[in-house]
Amino acid sequence: MKMFQVPQREVQVQVLLEGGEGLEGTLYAPTAGPTGGPGRLSDRLNDEDEIFLPLISSDGAHLLSKNWIMTIRLKPEEEELEIQESDQAKECAVEMVLKGGISLNGRLKYTMPVEKRRVLDYLNATPHFLPVVEEGQVTLVNRSFLVRIRDLAGAG
Repeated sequence: MKMFQVPQREVQVQVLLEGGEGLEGTLYAPTAGPTGGPGRLSDRLNDEDEIFLPLISSDGAHLLSKNWIMTIRLKPEEEELEIQESDQAKECAVEMVLKGGISLNGRLKYTMPVEKRRVLDYLNATPHFLPVVEEGQVTLVNRSFLVRIRDLAGAG
């Protein structure tokens, strides 16, 4: 039956669930992404056909509802950000406040058309989980739990 298995790779993560429960373990990302490049965990998280994800931790296997995942932290090399260097590419430092008062500072990197380059435009167009580049890690933030965001450069 191996011919029906989808090749996946292990990704070590720290998961924060609504209510503050934290879990560490392994999630699985596709080996190839929809664009033909390396598969990313965010591709799987943003797949609307899949509601639950298996997490393997030191105390066993868990099935996590993506709707209850607030954040997932992982090493930057595990999540290739597909930002092309172009006139439309933008990077901005932000402070995010999530439900429950959880705060994180990082950088949003994105490419949008020139007429829609504001953070507001990106947040309204981005998939369910958006990558935030922090010091030494990437945090995939479930935008359903995003309460407030502030551009640290003050540019809006």
